[in-house]
Amino acid sequence: MSGRKIARGRTLAGAINCEDFRVLARRRLPRVVFDFIDGGAEGEVTLGENRRAFQEVHFRPRQASAPREIDTSVDVLGTGLRSPVMIAPCGAARVVHPEGELALARAAAAAGTIYVVPHMGGHRLEAVRAATSGPLWYQIYKMGSREVAEAAIGRAAAAGYAALVVTVDNSPTMRERDLRNGLPDLLSGSVRRALPHVGQLLVRPGWLAGFWRDGWPTGAPNAVLADGRAMTPADIMAANAQPASTFDWQDFAWIRQAWRGPMVVKGILTPEDARRALDWGSAAIIVSNHGGRALDGVGASLRALPAVAAATGGRVPVYLDGGIRRGSDVIKALCLGAQAVLIGRPSMFALACGEAGIARLLALLAADVRRTLGALGCGAVAELDRALVTFPRHWHDQ
Repeated sequence: MSGRKIARGRTLAGAINCEDFRVLARRRLPRVVFDFIDGGAEGEVTLGENRRAFQEVHFRPRQASAPREIDTSVDVLGTGLRSPVMIAPCGAARVVHPEGELALARAAAAAGTIYVVPHMGGHRLEAVRAATSGPLWYQIYKMGSREVAEAAIGRAAAAGYAALVVTVDNSPTMRERDLRNGLPDLLSGSVRRALPHVGQLLVRPGWLAGFWRDGWPTGAPNAVLADGRAMTPADIMAANAQPASTFDWQDFAWIRQAWRGPMVVKGILTPEDARRALDWGSAAIIVSNHGGRALDGVGASLRALPAVAAATGGRVPVYLDGGIRRGSDVIKALCLGAQAVLIGRPSMFALACGEAGIARLLALLAADVRRTLGALGCGAVAELDRALVTFPRHWHDQ
């Protein structure tokens, strides 16, 4: 059977790994939406490096040591998770599926994990909080202005979010797939500009009908400007092109005043920045290169992990975001110093199939983690360490 026929034959019930969900998403979503999720910055070098790094890490299993019981649970800032896989903040979820962040939050709670709700999400943060009793964190950008961010932080605190995730690596960028697909034109509000690109929407009638019924949501209701308007795509694109829309370390003075709960800094790749984050009171660090969507040419998140973990000296937990596609990837990251991981693109691909898709993805990854632990001869996540893997020694020096 040809590869194309196999791809066409894939269904949610038959999905067994992250690539299957990527295939399903490609079939269900317009090209411009799929590529917005799937793509990276410029030449997508960093995007590819995030995956290649996992291929450079190899296991050293303990043979003849199969555990009788396996415990995949972890503690994340005082919250017990059934599996060390959290859902990363990703914008445009409501464009992928009308339920968007609501579905992600419900599926995460059912799986016993944490969902990090994105500042640029399509549903109001209060509605996401009301959709589930499970643990939620809120992610923030400086997009728009300090005042826009402060207002969202205040709303997240009032709504009962457990932690604030401050993203520091959303630099101005060029995502070439978006330009080729006409994304700026489609979001411009101009019929003349959008018309040449409408055909890619029409060939996905199921998606188009859902998006139409949902009212064509493209704004960011959690990023409210001084005049009371939610930021529009035009506002977001204009802000994203400005260096002032990226946090600097001095911003953490007012962030700590606005948010009294645990703060997590996301986007750290060097020991120096890890130490700065600790100096500003970060309760945890997320090693991430923005999924290869910001500055192209930086190294893989996984390669930066050992040095960042060493720099923290065990004072705070370290999490990894970037390139996770299998349970074996999760275990490799944990062996190299992470206490848990976050998945971005896989969750968005699964969301194309609705809440059931996310639930199945999380269940598959949890089963992968359990199977890999057993094969390594470990009965619990707590037993993982660097003795169970080999990796290039120069990673220590990054």
